Amino acid sequence: MENEKYLIFRVDGRSFSLPFADVKVIIAAEKPVPVPDFPEYIPGTVTNEEKVVPVIDLRKRFHYQPKEISDRDCIIITMSDERPVGLLCDGVYGFTELSPESLQPAPNINEEASASFIEGEFLMDETPCYVLSAEKVVKLNDKSVIDNLYRKDM
Repeated sequence: MENEKYLIFRVDGRSFSLPFADVKVIIAAEKPVPVPDFPEYIPGTVTNEEKVVPVIDLRKRFHYQPKEISDRDCIIITMSDERPVGLLCDGVYGFTELSPESLQPAPNINEEASASFIEGEFLMDETPCYVLSAEKVVKLNDKSVIDNLYRKDM
């Protein structure tokens, strides 16, 4: 099997990755425009390529310490149900190529503590790097909120 490329980024000092195939574009972070009734971890929207894109603050999504947006932060535009969604992170740090056998299963302590948005993990410089599922970072019960944004946008 062929190696796959993964984008590496950080959130609160931890390493995460997305398959390159899931990354549409990376933009400099900007303060999202607030939208009423969005979940706390979706602080609002940004505009990219003349489209309104909801932004998920990964620090809030993962229950890490929130912080103000800095000039090092980035928004990774990915797709969820064929709609663009931005993932606000603390910075992009490069990429790596991995063979499928290098990926380990996602950590799963028990049903309550499983990280359902993590597809797997691998070791990078002897520390775990978690592979995210762009589709699953948006909570299932919040998809309808994002769907409503796109209905209004069209």
